[in-house]
Amino acid sequence: MCRIPPCLAGFFLVLLSGCQSVPPAQKDVVYRNAAVATDHPVASQAGLEMLRKGGNAVDAAVAASFCLSVVRPYSCGLGGGGFMLVHQPGRDGAEPLQAAINYRETAPAMVGPDYYVSLGEGGSSRNGHHAVGVPGSVAGLLWALRNYGTLDRATVLAPAIRAAERGVRADRSHVEAAEELAKRLNEHPHLREPAAYLWTQLCHDGKVQRGDVVRNPDQAKALRLIAEHGADPFYRGQIADAIVATMDAYGGPVTHADLAGYTLSETPPLAKTVTLGATYDVLCMPPPSSGGVAVLQVLGILARRWDDLRGASCNSPAYVHLLTEAFKHVFADRAEWLADPAFVEVPTDQLLDPEYLDRLAASIALDATGNPFA
Repeated sequence: MCRIPPCLAGFFLVLLSGCQSVPPAQKDVVYRNAAVATDHPVASQAGLEMLRKGGNAVDAAVAASFCLSVVRPYSCGLGGGGFMLVHQPGRDGAEPLQAAINYRETAPAMVGPDYYVSLGEGGSSRNGHHAVGVPGSVAGLLWALRNYGTLDRATVLAPAIRAAERGVRADRSHVEAAEELAKRLNEHPHLREPAAYLWTQLCHDGKVQRGDVVRNPDQAKALRLIAEHGADPFYRGQIADAIVATMDAYGGPVTHADLAGYTLSETPPLAKTVTLGATYDVLCMPPPSSGGVAVLQVLGILARRWDDLRGASCNSPAYVHLLTEAFKHVFADRAEWLADPAFVEVPTDQLLDPEYLDRLAASIALDATGNPFA
C-alpha cells in the first residue's frame, strides 16, 4: 500500500474532519493489518470489534456508523444520510470491486422550489420539522452490509445497542452540542416542545456535564428492530409510524410514502492516477458529493507544481502558499459547477480535464496571491 506524502497527510485529515484544526503529527504510525478511526473511541472500538470477529472493512464501517448514531446523535444520527466508498481487492486475478454508494437524505415530495419561500422568514429550512429530509442512513448502511459485508446485522449492530442501553460518558463535544441546542431553543422557542425528549434524555435538561452517563433506551429499541428485521421497521413499520406521527403533529413534510419510496444509488467511484513524487491510485466519491472532484483537482494542481515543493517542509510558507492558491481555484469551481447530477448537468469531465488543470496550475504565481474575484 502506498503511503501519502507527509505534507499531504494534514490536507486529507482536514477534509475528513470537516475542516477542523488538526494537531501536528508527533510521529508516523504504520498499521500493518487494519485501522479504524472515528471521532469517538466507543465508535472506533465498535469497528475494531468487528475486525476481531473476522469481519471486513465494511462490517467495521457499518458498526462504527451505527454506533456514531448513539454517541454523536447531533451529527451522525439515524435521521441523516451519507456516502460510502468501497474497495475490495480482486482475488485470483479478478478485477477489484469498487463502488460509490449515495444514501444521502432526499427531499420529501411536498418540498418543491417554493416550499420555504411560502413559509416566510424564520429559518424553517434549517430548524424544526420543515427542515427534515427523508433519511438514508439506515438504508445505505444496511445495503453496504448486505452487499459487501460478511457479518450478520445482529452482530454488527450489537455495539450500538449496547452503547444506547448502558450509556456513554458525555465528552466535551457532547456538552458543547447541548449548549448549542440551548441557544437554538432560545432563538426558536416553538421548538422546545418537539425537542423535549432530546433535551431531557440526551442533555439532562441542559445540565449535562463531562463524564455524565447519557443513555438512550428508545434508540436501543429502534436499533434492535433494525437488527432483527432490517430496514422495513424504519421505512414501513413502527419507526416509520413514529416519524410520520411526529411530522403530522408539528406540520413536517415527511410522509409514509416518502419513507417507503426512499431509494439509494450506487455508481462507480471517481478514479484517477496522481503522481506526487510517487504514483497513487485515488478513489473518490462522484457528485452529488463535491469532495471527490475537489480532492482530485487539488491533487492534480499540486502534481503539476510538484517540483516547486521539493525541499519545502509541511506548513512552510511555500507549501501553504501553493496549497492555498490551488484551493482558491477548486472552491471557485465547487461554488459554480458542483451540484446534484439528478437535477443539473455537472461537468465533472471538464473540471478534471488535464488541459484545464494545466491552465489552473500554470496560473499560480509563487510570489503573489491570485485575485479571488478573477
